[in-house]
Amino acid sequence: MLSMCSKRTHRLIKASCPKRDDLKIEVFFEKEGRINISSDQEDGDIWFYITEPMLDMFHSVKIGDSDCPMSIERNEEEYLINLFFEDKIEGLKTVSDYLCSFFKINNINSVHVNSKENPQAPQIIIEWIFNRQERLHDVIIICENTSDTVAKYLLDKCRFMDIAHLDLKVTPVFQTDFSFEGASFILKQAQWFTLDNLLSINCLELEVRGSILLNVGMNSFLKHWMTSNLWLRYVSIDMNVMVPHVLFSGIPVIQQEEDFRRDYRR
Repeated sequence: MLSMCSKRTHRLIKASCPKRDDLKIEVFFEKEGRINISSDQEDGDIWFYITEPMLDMFHSVKIGDSDCPMSIERNEEEYLINLFFEDKIEGLKTVSDYLCSFFKINNINSVHVNSKENPQAPQIIIEWIFNRQERLHDVIIICENTSDTVAKYLLDKCRFMDIAHLDLKVTPVFQTDFSFEGASFILKQAQWFTLDNLLSINCLELEVRGSILLNVGMNSFLKHWMTSNLWLRYVSIDMNVMVPHVLFSGIPVIQQEEDFRRDYRR
């Protein structure tokens, strides 16, 4: 955007732009690429859309080596800046890197990506992220038409994430090993999920949907949880048909009525 100014003005603006620790950059890739800049201290967001050509793109801007047709919209709380790139993923990366450089932001805060537009997009974007930074705070990935190879890659990279929400459609023969130590881990379509996978996770909140873990395995996990220093505060795991006397074997349990409630407010 500064390329619409003179080179002297460009240098003056960039030199005077202070580092903004309150700014967050979020990256989205679905049908189109989107980048959001927000601040905890100010109202209003700025959105950059990486889109198809639009009729109202009367201006262009040079970002990196690309001359991008652009248009700007404004509503009460947001600026919407539309940019055209032939390759949406490359456009997303180029604009994100430019914004991080200009605002002196070290890390992209969060990534939301699905595989509808491109089955390889989740891996391409996560690879780019970890080539530019060591960790990622918040990730949501939905893959309905990707490969087991991509799914394995994404799960392997979970160990560098603080919050990871993954919805991965894989083949019936899918298997993998991975570990996670962060704040929150949510996994969906997890029919492949094993006890070994479960024992490799340590976080505050854990939710696993679609898993078919057996009572014996869940019993081992509960005993592990009770005798270790796991961080877990909330756990919700789908499993095979529950058999209470197997699930809680060797674990002291007090059975209560279904409508029993505890009040911890006092």
